Amino acid sequence: MILMSVLLRLCFGFLILAPALAHAATLENPANGSFYSGIGVISGWKCDANGPLTVRFNDGDAIPLAYLNERGDTAGICGDTNNGFVAIMNWALLGDGTHTAVVYDNGVEFARSTFTVATTGEPYVTGAEGECRVPNFPAPGETMPFAWNEATQHLEMVGDDGGSGTDDHGDTAREATPVSIPSSIPGRIEPATDEDWFRLQVSSAGFLRLYPVGSGTWVELYQGEEVRDIVSWSENPNAAVRLHRNGRDNAGNYFRSSLKNTGATG
Repeated sequence: MILMSVLLRLCFGFLILAPALAHAATLENPANGSFYSGIGVISGWKCDANGPLTVRFNDGDAIPLAYLNERGDTAGICGDTNNGFVAIMNWALLGDGTHTAVVYDNGVEFARSTFTVATTGEPYVTGAEGECRVPNFPAPGETMPFAWNEATQHLEMVGDDGGSGTDDHGDTAREATPVSIPSSIPGRIEPATDEDWFRLQVSSAGFLRLYPVGSGTWVELYQGEEVRDIVSWSENPNAAVRLHRNGRDNAGNYFRSSLKNTGATG
């Protein structure tokens, strides 16, 4: 009798648990309390559906969601993987401010979120260009360049090293990459607003020849960490650059920056 009671309890528990797992669901985007702009997606997953899945914003018209998309990460919960739902969304169509999304299965609500949208004041911006650099991102001491992408209506990461997201050289004299003489240092200028700085120690008066490889690269030389005085400048990648200041050659620290050459190496 004791064994029979335990088995009955286990079976009863399984019968309660199974329907709960079958109807498990999550609305991932828009996430509750998050911020959105540009073009993105409404997305999430649901183990089982009784009918078409839809979403409404602010009690507006129902928007159909594409269901049964592959979601391998739901296998452990749902027992299968074709549980994803998704739809493309231009968040600017909702306007600036706080909004509510409610998702439905055959007209029955199963998830909701409240989120905030920021816009440029237009539903779709055309002909715009812009770049910026975000310091201490994605980690302290790192700088990430972003550029405007009209197709996504976002500022997208572009990366100084061709898109991997790591700035290859310092962007100021104080962050300059040390360079020995002679040497060859690879680098990439991307986007056009990027600056790569290098520091070299000149032990005595003389001539120094710099070879920035890549068309359109500008070379400027400064002396001292305050970087106030241009020592010499050249747009010719094959020109000899003489280090001089106030009419004479000087030993000391000099700085070089390569400027305004999208995608060039030097």
